[in-house]
Parts: sequence; C-alpha cells; structure tokens
Amino acid sequence: MTTLKSKDRQYSVPDSFDYLFSGLQTLKQLNVGSFRNFVENIWGLGYERPELFKAWHVSLITEELEQAIKDGKHYVCILPRLHFKSTSLGHAFSVWRLLTLNNVDTSILYLSYSDVRAQEHIAEIKKA
Repeated sequence: MTTLKSKDRQYSVPDSFDYLFSGLQTLKQLNVGSFRNFVENIWGLGYERPELFKAWHVSLITEELEQAIKDGKHYVCILPRLHFKSTSLGHAFSVWRLLTLNNVDTSILYLSYSDVRAQEHIAEIKKA
C-alpha cells in the first residue's frame, strides 16, 4: 500500500482521497441573488470588460425577465446584434435558473435561429 507522509504521520492513499472527497461533497446553499445581481456581479466577472454587464439595457432586461417569471409570463427581447442577448438572456439565465431552483431536477430548452447556433450556445452554457 502506498502512503503519503507529513511531518507528524503517514496517510494511506485511500485515506487521503477520502479526506479530499469529503470536502468536495459538502453541499452549500448558494445565494446568487436576483438575476440582475447575478449578471452584474457574478457572471460579468468572467469577461474581459465586466462593466459592460452593468449597461442600462442589460439591467432593464434582467429585471423585466425576472418580473415576467414572477408573473408567470413569457419574455421576448429583441435587440440589435452585440447587445448581450445570448450572453445574458441565454447563457447567464440558464446557469442562474439552475442555481436558483434549489436542486430541483429540471431541463432547459434552448431555442436559436438554427440548430448549429443552438448547439454552439449549449456548448457555451456547458463550459460555464
């Protein structure tokens, strides 16, 4: 049996892995806050210019989308190219929704202009 040594004692490899995995399996309640808070203060930090996620129109659509959910309505947003539609309403929303459903088994349906574009967006969401 292989052992790992520290200053004070020796650990078997299985014991070391048990210790490592016990820390990884701890479930914590995540508080990501509102969708706007998530996009502006969490999601945006993964990008080179996070301040762009605090633009007035991004704040507006994140608040409107969350209100539509509370009201039991659907939400449609039409914006010009390069205005964070896919990034915030597609990618960030999918991740935020999964994080806020509190371990409820769910599926996300992603629709796009074409099957190829939908596959690209789903790949981005999985990377996130």
